Amino acid sequence: MLYSNGIVSPDSETVKNAKSVDAILDATTDAQASKMIDVLIARQAPVRARTYSQKRSERVIELLDKIKDTANDWSYDELR
Repeated sequence: MLYSNGIVSPDSETVKNAKSVDAILDATTDAQASKMIDVLIARQAPVRARTYSQKRSERVIELLDKIKDTANDWSYDELR
């Protein structure tokens, strides 16, 4: 994004060698940061599916079953 929109030079060593987004942001000028914000605002929001994959559904069901098993072991007799 930074290269393709001309925000930084294609031979920018800081961006090429950055180990994190923070390292890139720390090295940008106010003008570059402003351009990045403009580019991000102009991007379309990603289209997300409204359905879960089979694998994700199975993980959620498994997690819910574990939660239900834990809750089934709870006793409220001591609260009386």
